[in-house]
Amino acid sequence: MNHNVTDEDAWALLRDAEEAWRNRDVTALTVAMHPDIRIVFNFGDPVCGIDEATAWIQTRLKTQLGYVLNKRMRGIYGGDTIVSQWMGTWRDAAAQEYHGIGIELLTVDQAGLITRWDAVMHTEQV
Repeated sequence: MNHNVTDEDAWALLRDAEEAWRNRDVTALTVAMHPDIRIVFNFGDPVCGIDEATAWIQTRLKTQLGYVLNKRMRGIYGGDTIVSQWMGTWRDAAAQEYHGIGIELLTVDQAGLITRWDAVMHTEQV
């Protein structure tokens, strides 16, 4: 069921995500997710449910060290889907630096929990 996400709600969700990634706070990231969340990242296999989502985030945090994230809301589609662009920088375990840019669609329910997270990202070594 569609509902109307406000600009303020969308911006708050994006700012909270930036802070949680910066602080490497898995709990803060997953508390915004519905227990039955579905994540599709770069056309990979879907990540289904909060347990898989938590493991997926933990893996990313292990491989993306010093992650700095900046998100920009680009709009709200259909009343319940936040369209966002993000840019991030990080280094891997070998100290190789990367930057990436991506687009995501965050579908939220009436409680403001993310039910679906579809994203694509282009990454380059710096």
